[in-house]
Amino acid sequence: MTDENLQHQENQEDAAVLKAEIERLREHNAKLLGEKKTVQSRAQELEQMQAEAEQKRLEEKQEFEKLWRQEQEQRTKASQELENLRKHIADKDRSETALKLAAGLTRDSARAELLKKEALAFIQHTPDGVKIQGPDGDMTVEQLSTYLAKQFPFLVDGNQASGGGAPGGLSGGGAAKGNMGGSREERQAAIAARFNLPK
Repeated sequence: MTDENLQHQENQEDAAVLKAEIERLREHNAKLLGEKKTVQSRAQELEQMQAEAEQKRLEEKQEFEKLWRQEQEQRTKASQELENLRKHIADKDRSETALKLAAGLTRDSARAELLKKEALAFIQHTPDGVKIQGPDGDMTVEQLSTYLAKQFPFLVDGNQASGGGAPGGLSGGGAAKGNMGGSREERQAAIAARFNLPK
């Protein structure tokens, strides 16, 4: 099996492992949300029963002002809980998008985490879902990937191919052009020609 085939097979295995991990996290998150809804439902029933008993007692004592204040506190509390839940879901969606993007650029988990942090700066959550706002306006995931690869090339996996004509290798291949054993100027000219440097 050639190095290219091995590399391709490793990339497929890494992608499959990453995909399985993302799916496992989704299922775990769905399970947790289900459990949370059940607990919240039971807690709300208990709070409702307690609130009704307290309301009857207060009405008997003509304490309407206290009832009004309690209603306002309950509304504020419910509003805060709803906002926190929305923020949690939005952060999870943004994080998943950034993680997928980073996983597409590198297989190294430490570099992927850094790329994820950089990507999160451009990923917003709107009522319509996840939206990417780049330096020049709206972007796609691919455009943001390209932008991050240019901005942080040291965090992105390079093309592992090498050799003459390969995308990751030096062009041409073979011996250096010019006289490497000649004078200093001839060696500089040969090196400049070999690496396409200005003379």
